[in-house]
Amino acid sequence: MKEKKAFPVPWLMVSLSMLIIGAGIAGGFLIQSLLPSYKNTIITVTDVPEIKQMLYVEDTEELVIFPWDQYNPKAYLSLEEYFKQVYFLSSKENSSSLSSDSSLTEKEKILFEDFKKEINEEIYVRSRIDSLDQELDFSQALKIDRNSNRFYLKDFSYVSSTKTPYVLDLVWDRNGKNVYLHTARQSEELMLPSTLESAYETLDEMFESANKFLNYGELDTSHNSNPLLHWYWEVFDNGYWGFWREDLLYWLADKKHCERIVYRDEILLVYDLEGSKRIVLFYDPFLQHMNGYSLNV
Repeated sequence: MKEKKAFPVPWLMVSLSMLIIGAGIAGGFLIQSLLPSYKNTIITVTDVPEIKQMLYVEDTEELVIFPWDQYNPKAYLSLEEYFKQVYFLSSKENSSSLSSDSSLTEKEKILFEDFKKEINEEIYVRSRIDSLDQELDFSQALKIDRNSNRFYLKDFSYVSSTKTPYVLDLVWDRNGKNVYLHTARQSEELMLPSTLESAYETLDEMFESANKFLNYGELDTSHNSNPLLHWYWEVFDNGYWGFWREDLLYWLADKKHCERIVYRDEILLVYDLEGSKRIVLFYDPFLQHMNGYSLNV
């Protein structure tokens, strides 16, 4: 029986291969370290012409829009705590009967339920949502900043009368004004380049239509046909904003004042006003209407 020959191991070739692989890995890390990082930044889309140079933010990033940059839920009160510390104790006759850390008596629970009902009704009016369940209880999702007397409703899920899931975020302040409202439709529709191109053209038409109305009194049918005008009259035509509100409408209707940002299947229209003031409008490109706003005015 012949013995099998032992072939010599090509150590030189193995060593060279290991050096090449190692150099490749090291080079990869080196290149990665030299490339700019775009984390937490807004990136301009320059290589997709149909998106018309709109900006976008990756879905994984978190945009913090006013007033959520001031949100500190651990320091805020729940609705029941607010009821005990502010609403109920504001009456002198009740101030000695209830401490902020005590449980509610049966009579006080009835008063709290009435108060909670008032708040729920107020949220319906402020948000103008059309829910399948007409007896939604927002109280567990509410946080109140006692110092500013600002009410925060965050990430409240509900189903509309058309059986569409939504997430509602709402903030109003001590003056009774909404400073933030957003009803985000939860959909599996994909934001395709064709969707963005169509939305961009629709927004251009919206600006053109608004300017025709403001400068010449021309509008296709009524202000309801224009998402910007419809939103403005719905939110601002309430006497809170004083004499300068007409100037603001002219500013909003001028598209050169507006930065368009694509974020999580919506388009944000961002307007920088004087100083640090800013207005952000949320636009649903699928339903072609404004579905929210942030008012730092």
